[in-house]
Amino acid sequence: MNDALEYARFIMSVILFCMGVFLLLDLFITGFDVKVLMFALGCLLVVHFLRPKWRNADKGDWYDAFDLILDFPFRCLSYLLRMFTRKSDIDLD
Repeated sequence: MNDALEYARFIMSVILFCMGVFLLLDLFITGFDVKVLMFALGCLLVVHFLRPKWRNADKGDWYDAFDLILDFPFRCLSYLLRMFTRKSDIDLD
């Protein structure tokens, strides 16, 4: 039963990832909307926390490839937030 739940979480994360990417592409095609942007970023954020954290080596290389693709937007967003919120050592006074 545990494997079935992990596969269900993986499929849900793939669906949410596709929805988030579609909404980001929709922003460029039809025009900017804040609601669509927030929903797309929310989908990509939920993917990071929803996807199962398989630690077994028997899951195969296909999971590693999908895991890298699914987690890439979250890593980019977190890197950008860390870069902009990092305190600088320069004192302007």
